[in-house]
Amino acid sequence: MDLQGSDLQAPHMQGSRLALDPSSQAAFRNAVTRLEQTLVQEIESLSGNDLSQLREFNDRKSRGLLDLMRVTRSVGIEDLDGESIDRLKSLRAILDENQRVITNHLVAAREISDVLAQAMESVESDGTYSERIGRERKG
Repeated sequence: MDLQGSDLQAPHMQGSRLALDPSSQAAFRNAVTRLEQTLVQEIESLSGNDLSQLREFNDRKSRGLLDLMRVTRSVGIEDLDGESIDRLKSLRAILDENQRVITNHLVAAREISDVLAQAMESVESDGTYSERIGRERKG
């Protein structure tokens, strides 16, 4: 199978039975599909600024990666059929989008944090609170 043009690298493995076992091919595709669904849901959630399920998405992604690793333990890229290769390429594209969306949220959080830190520093340095606190203690 020719994979030129894709970023997928063929691991050097022996003893693969996936090419001979259609149920293993299906298990691989199902694991990829479940992981894709989780990633797409997370992208939609983050794009809508809904951060309420981040922990759940993180747990689901971890389980999805574990499932995918279990299915692919003894699989070389050369063992995958065309549909499985397409699923893997799709997963790669979704992972790239997921990374982009998460990066955008992290950058925004950092910018907000910086603005808050600057505001706190300016409030502390202009004496606004120190004068008021001093008067309250005397009074």
